[in-house]
Amino acid sequence: MTGLTVVTELASGLYAVTPLIALLAGAKRVICLGQDTAYGTFNELADDLYKLANSWGLPRPIITDNRFDPVLKGADIVTNLGMVRPLDKQLLSFIGAQAVVPYMCEAWEYREGDVDLEACIQLGIPVMGTDESHSSVGVFQYCGMLAVKMILEAGFEVLGNRIAIVSSDRFGLTIRETLSQNGALVQLFTDVEDYSDIERQSWDVIIVAEYVKRECVLGKTGLISGGRLVKLLKRQPTIVQFAGWNQICELKKYQCRIHPQVELSPLRMAKTLSYLGPYPIVLLHTAGLLVGEKMAQAKKQGMTRSDFNEFVISRSPAQPILTF
Repeated sequence: MTGLTVVTELASGLYAVTPLIALLAGAKRVICLGQDTAYGTFNELADDLYKLANSWGLPRPIITDNRFDPVLKGADIVTNLGMVRPLDKQLLSFIGAQAVVPYMCEAWEYREGDVDLEACIQLGIPVMGTDESHSSVGVFQYCGMLAVKMILEAGFEVLGNRIAIVSSDRFGLTIRETLSQNGALVQLFTDVEDYSDIERQSWDVIIVAEYVKRECVLGKTGLISGGRLVKLLKRQPTIVQFAGWNQICELKKYQCRIHPQVELSPLRMAKTLSYLGPYPIVLLHTAGLLVGEKMAQAKKQGMTRSDFNEFVISRSPAQPILTF
C-alpha cells in the first residue's frame, strides 16, 4: 500500500487491527474515523489504538471524530466499515473522486445505506466486493464453523442431530457442508420451492440463515407462517438465528428455545466471524485492503472499466466491479 492513504474505522476488540494491517502493508497514512460506542468512548478507543500501534512498532494512525475533517480530503481508499458508514454522497464528495471503495465482504451481502452506489457512479468512484472463497483467502468456510459454535451453545451436539437449514443464499450451502462433515443429519430448505415440506418433519434444530431476505422468515407475517408455522414448531425445535428476521414474540408462543434471543433485522448476522476468534477477521480485512490497494493502483493509471476489472481481479481476491 506504499504511497496510499487509507480511511477506515476506529474500532474495538479484534476490529481494532484493521488500520494496523494497512500500516504494516506500507500505507503512507491511515486515518481512522470514530465516535463514542457501546464498547468505549472515542478517547478510550483512540488511546487503545495508539498503544497497540506503539506495541507493534508502527507509526500512529490519524484519528478523528469529524466526518468532514480536512485530513480526509484526497484519500485513496475508503473502507465501508462500521464507523465510516454511511458512505453517502456528502462524505464521498468531500473525500474526492480520486477515491476507491473496497466493499469489505461479498458483493451479494451489499446493504443499502452502507454505500451510496448512485453517488459513487456520479462521482466515478469504483466499488468492488471481496471474494471470501478466493484461494488466497478461504474465509467464507468459517461461516460453517460459526453455525457449529452457535448450535453447541444452544445445547446440541451437532453429531447425530436432525437439523433443518432455512437459507436461499451461500450461507446455507456452507453451513450444510460443515454440519454434514460433523455428523449432523442435515437438510437445506430454500425459497425456490417455498421451503417445501420443512413442516412435515421433526427437527432438533432449525437454523435460519436467510441473509438477503427483506421479509420476515418465521413468524405471524413470515414466509413460513400460519398453519405451516404451527406444524413446524409443535414439537418445539430449537431455533438458531444465524442471519435474517424472525418474529421472536410469535415464536415464543410455541415454547421454542431461541438462540440468540434477539430479533435481528434483515441483512444482519447474529454473530460475526470475530465470534470465532481473530484469524477470520484478519484474513477478511487483509483481503479487503488488498482489493482496495489494487483498485487504487488501477484508478491512478486511468484504466477503462474492463481493464480496471481485469487488473484488480487478477491481482487480488476482488469480485467484479459494482460501480465505475
